[in-house]
Amino acid sequence: MYDGVFIRWGDLSGKAREETSPKPAQPSESQPPSQAAPAARPPPAQARMPEAVGEAARIEAPPSVPSPEEVKRKLELLVVKLIPSLREEHGDIMRRDEFLVAVADAYKREHGSEPALEDIEDVLKKLSEKKLLADAPDSGIVRLSPEGFGQDELKVLKVVSTRTPPQISVEELAIETGWPVVKAKTILEALEKIGLARRIPGSYTGGQDVWFFPGLERKPS
Repeated sequence: MYDGVFIRWGDLSGKAREETSPKPAQPSESQPPSQAAPAARPPPAQARMPEAVGEAARIEAPPSVPSPEEVKRKLELLVVKLIPSLREEHGDIMRRDEFLVAVADAYKREHGSEPALEDIEDVLKKLSEKKLLADAPDSGIVRLSPEGFGQDELKVLKVVSTRTPPQISVEELAIETGWPVVKAKTILEALEKIGLARRIPGSYTGGQDVWFFPGLERKPS
């Protein structure tokens, strides 16, 4: 009892506890209420990534490169197919360098890439062994038929291939080879007979008869 008023200790202690217990923080009027943090973004879907990568790989993958064996197989088929048109254009013989260029150009048109020179020469050697044509690399001549060449024929062709135009008279051939005139004339006439040379009478040239070899004529570059 205090001054006639009875105060219970529990009331004082309870009130004291209420006054002394921490109060929850009240939001300041100048401070905006806190906002909930945004929900975390889900990771990007990757379910199609392997498929998409595969599709890109299929689109961007370079064309497959044929094996050397495949290139030679294609070259062999191409040369066999090409021989008739080359014979029609050049006759029975052709300069070897021009033959190689013609085959390379035809292969590029048909397959979109250039073959190696070594591959063309390997195929040329193979077809020569099969008697589909005759290759004379030392003379720089290819015969577009299986008959082959005699040594005298090759000598004539080698001499004539260095001339522009590719033609020669009996006397000129005799001087170049050291043959008698009779032998030189016999060989030229034999080459004319099998279609490798054409005889142009002297009445057209204003001089001696000459033998022209159309298959050895250089094509303009």
